[in-house]
Amino acid sequence: MTTIDIIKKVLNANPEIASVKVIGYETQKDLKKDSGNLWTHQDEDVYQNALKLRAEHNVPFWNGIMLSCINNPNWSETCLSSSLRHNKIHLISEIPVSEIGSLQSIKAEGDRKSINSEVKLIDGSIKHIPMLDFHIPFDGTNTDIVKAVCKFLGRTGYILASGRSYHFIGTVPFTYNEMIEYLSRALLFTPIVDEIWIAHQIQDKSCSLRYGIKNGVLPTLICEI
Repeated sequence: MTTIDIIKKVLNANPEIASVKVIGYETQKDLKKDSGNLWTHQDEDVYQNALKLRAEHNVPFWNGIMLSCINNPNWSETCLSSSLRHNKIHLISEIPVSEIGSLQSIKAEGDRKSINSEVKLIDGSIKHIPMLDFHIPFDGTNTDIVKAVCKFLGRTGYILASGRSYHFIGTVPFTYNEMIEYLSRALLFTPIVDEIWIAHQIQDKSCSLRYGIKNGVLPTLICEI
């Protein structure tokens, strides 16, 4: 089962939901290319060390940037400030539940579309489908860890293999305030969860998970909890 299959199950299980949103997002700009002639040897050293930390220790890139600046007299202001970049999401379509059958998984690499957590109910109010993105590498042992984290956070739902890591989609929608509380509690499991993803979702005031292929992998169900 894919992300779209899971979303359809969640919608079918919650007949009070009237519609769901599909959003788009831009490709993240290349840090070095975007800096152009302003890029210095100092920036390059911090950048390369961040890549090394990611490759050798699975440290998230932006965490690697921060670590590469700490206690470093040649820290990079350019790299540090670039961590504030945020690619805003934009609405592609709001799909009524009656037409959800038309929504299909994306088979093309690089088609940057996501399912948004915000759903409109029949009475006009708004709720959010619980969502979470992980950073922990996809692995048999790590799957058990992800299951445990999801259970500790107290939400039933579905765990998917996203390729390099995991996604979680919950079965019972909650309010915006409940979503913020959920995300804040999830941050306590950093770096198992993707804290950079959480930061951007808070800025968007909703959560989004891609449902297409990335790095040749289509997110696929592992288990229900």
